[in-house]
Amino acid sequence: MKKVFIIMMMALMSLGAQAQEQLVFEQVVTKDGKTSEQIYDLIKRWIATTYKSAKDVIQLDSPNKELTLKAKIEYKEKSMTWAAASGYIDYTVDFLIKDNRFKVIIGPFSHVSTHYKWGAEWSNGILYKGEPNDELFEKLGIKKMARKQYREIDKRVKPLTQKEIETIMYSLLNKLDNVAESNDKDWDF
Repeated sequence: MKKVFIIMMMALMSLGAQAQEQLVFEQVVTKDGKTSEQIYDLIKRWIATTYKSAKDVIQLDSPNKELTLKAKIEYKEKSMTWAAASGYIDYTVDFLIKDNRFKVIIGPFSHVSTHYKWGAEWSNGILYKGEPNDELFEKLGIKKMARKQYREIDKRVKPLTQKEIETIMYSLLNKLDNVAESNDKDWDF
């Protein structure tokens, strides 16, 4: 009976700890037969076609080894009650590149309100996995009156992060799979 109790307590503690983890997505993608230089070039092409300005989003560029992007998702709240939460969700995308594979890390995500008067009060900051709980609120110093607001904003912005992760991964994998390499120097127009 003691073992069951200990296992149950550990399970409950792990659920609480999960809420403390920042919202981050990681995946290793294999590209057999591709060198780190080829993978790097394909990722740079994807960045150039995905973002308005590749120069604006690229924060770190170590050729054939690592790329770090800083991007934003616009968040516009339609409800007048929650309009002060409108702003953006910023995040990073890291690519760690090796021969035959690369790792993509999307996140952490952070919600920022751009309201002219109450921006600081309506910004959630770092988004966490799982539902926000009292332990997280205590850690962040969020008072009891502001917890409902925090939970509601969290519930509204997390689907945008999920959609962004899916869009990035779909377009990235699609671009990498559909790029035809050509050594043909004779281009007919």
